[in-house]
Amino acid sequence: MALQKYINLLSRFEAGDMSASDFEDQYMKTFKGEKSHIDEPYFSALNDLFFDVDSYCDDPSLRDDGDIDGDELRGRARATLKVLWRNIA
Repeated sequence: MALQKYINLLSRFEAGDMSASDFEDQYMKTFKGEKSHIDEPYFSALNDLFFDVDSYCDDPSLRDDGDIDGDELRGRARATLKVLWRNIA
C-alpha cells in the first residue's frame, strides 16, 4: 500500500530519528515522485503536509510570516500521521 511509506517516514520523523531538514528533503522527494493513486482522506492530509513542508524554514533569520520551524513541522507531521492511522484502522 502506498500509504505505508508515508507512515514509515512520518513515524521516523515523529520519533526524532531524523532532522526536520532531512524530513523536508525526503518528504518532498516521496510526495513529488508518487505514482500511486491515493484515496481521500489520505491524499488531502498528505497534500496539506506537503504545503506545511514547503513552509518549513530551518534558518530563523530567514523565516517570514507563515513560515514554520522544525518543532511546528514535527507537530503537523504528527497530526497527519494520526489521520493516516485513524482512517486505516
